[in-house]
Formats: sequence, structure tokens, C-alpha cells
Amino acid sequence: MVLSTGQGDAGVTKDLAGNPHDKCCSNITALGTVDELNSQLGVVLTFEIDEKSWKSLEKIQKILFKLGADLSTPPFTKQKRIDEEDVRSLKNQIDDLQDRLPRLTKFVLPGGCPAACQLHVARTICRRAETELVKTKQEQTINPQILAYINKLSDLFFLLALYENQENGIKEKLVGLDENLTPFLD
Repeated sequence: MVLSTGQGDAGVTKDLAGNPHDKCCSNITALGTVDELNSQLGVVLTFEIDEKSWKSLEKIQKILFKLGADLSTPPFTKQKRIDEEDVRSLKNQIDDLQDRLPRLTKFVLPGGCPAACQLHVARTICRRAETELVKTKQEQTINPQILAYINKLSDLFFLLALYENQENGIKEKLVGLDENLTPFLD
């Protein structure tokens, strides 16, 4: 496999079918953000975290490659790699974590143990990826399960961050709407 062909030096890349795209088009931007998210999960996996969480994140990394392949496939093809089962799996993990965590009545300030902090970063990258995917959807047909998956994924990262803090005995820093939020709104 040749990594550097020089073909992208002019700001153009190709999808899996060999069709050229400007590197700034929404689809390629979304792909880059999903790749960034996958790399961030690699950072999270360098920390000691719950074994079940570790296995889940490793599986998510592989699914993010499938998601990238979906985005790299021209929209006229019928091949869909992300499916309802991938989304259902995230929903099940979210339900499981919600059962193990206290109910929130205030907003959580990102922080805590190093793994939780990095999961919060993953959550924000995931939200940005979702925004890029919505832009892509406005320009071309994409697999609708991709948006469902990425939306649920950011929720899962949030809950995993809370769970890692709980497992490490770290209390969340909370802020309510009744407090002075002016610094957050500027």
C-alpha cells in the first residue's frame, strides 16, 4: 500500500470508487472529523478504564472505520455498512449506563479523571462530526443510520465520562441554571 501518491497535493482526493472530491467538501470534512474522533478514542484507550468500557470503545473504533467506508462510497450505491444493529447496540449501552449512574438535575462541567476528560473531548469531536454529517446530508444522500449512530455515540461518551469519574471516586462539578452563567454565555 502506497501512502503518499502525491495526487492530493492539489487539494483533491478520491472516494472508494475513484471519483475526485475537493478536500474541503462536506463529505471529506466529515470523514476527517470521524478520523479525528477515532484517533481521540485511541488516546482514551491509553488510560486505565473499566474493562467493559475499553471493549466498547475498541469496538466503536472499528465501527467508525465502517462509517468512514459508508461515507467514502458514492451515494448512488446501495451498500450500507452502518445498520440498525449498530445503533441498537449504542442504545443498549446508554440504557445500561443510565441505570448505573445517578440522575442528573444540573449541567456537568467537563473534567475529572484523565480518561473522563478525554471522553469529554471525544464527545465534543463527535458533536462536530455530527454537524459535518448533517451538512453532507444536505448535499447528498447518506445512510440515515450514520446520523442516528453518531448522535447516540456522543451521548454514550458523556455517560462513559461520568461512569469513569464515578468508578474513580471523583465527584462531578455541577452547575444549575439558577447560578450565574454569564461567563458561559459570553
